[in-house]
Amino acid sequence: MTSRKTLFAALTTSTLLALAACGGGGAAGGGVATGGAAEADSTPGAARFRVVCGVCHGRNGDNGDAPNVRDLHWDAARMRAQIRSGSGRMRPIPVARLSDADLEQVLVFMGTIGSVQ
Repeated sequence: MTSRKTLFAALTTSTLLALAACGGGGAAGGGVATGGAAEADSTPGAARFRVVCGVCHGRNGDNGDAPNVRDLHWDAARMRAQIRSGSGRMRPIPVARLSDADLEQVLVFMGTIGSVQ
């Protein structure tokens, strides 16, 4: 079983690497265009969202080729089911591509952009 300290270190490292690969975070680097930009960009889920979801939905969920996911105000269970099962044009995102722990962090980030309440 992985300790919380090891898990936190791994999440922190992967977040920093992903943010570096994405060109950073803050408002000048294309961060979330809301009052909570710094908060949203600092969540571990922000980096995973941008890598896994942002390809289609846009860096902040509002300007990709897929539907805008900002301000949906879905409950976490509905969003979790959408991500895992997909529907319409959205393909399911399996655990092999987005671990359950990473999914929960993505949901936290999605809460900062109004996708999940």
